[in-house]
Amino acid sequence: MDRPPIRVSLIVLILIIFLVASLWFTGEEKSSMEINIERMTGLEEKITDYFRSNGLAPGTLADLKLTGDDSELLKDPWDFPYSFNVVGNEVTIRSLGSDGKKGGALFKGDVFRAFLLEEKAE
Repeated sequence: MDRPPIRVSLIVLILIIFLVASLWFTGEEKSSMEINIERMTGLEEKITDYFRSNGLAPGTLADLKLTGDDSELLKDPWDFPYSFNVVGNEVTIRSLGSDGKKGGALFKGDVFRAFLLEEKAE
């Protein structure tokens, strides 16, 4: 029985290692994206609570005065601060993604969450 040349075996081994590594890192990024969505949802709740208590949106995220575990909501999973913008009653929260730069694609791309500030329905 003929054995494949060592060069072919090395190429196959490298491809297998690359495949396993890419699956590993993709899973890690998905986990970070899930955390990002959870934190943005938490920020939405805190901003909405602030609006309902004060009648206006916070000027900055620092105005929310988050402490303890809630202070984690101020930074994305990659340790970059969230930014937010209010136009009328529409709020947009932005994460710069894993690279911390504007733009990007896939897991390095910016992530946005937009919502409307509304009074609590009675």
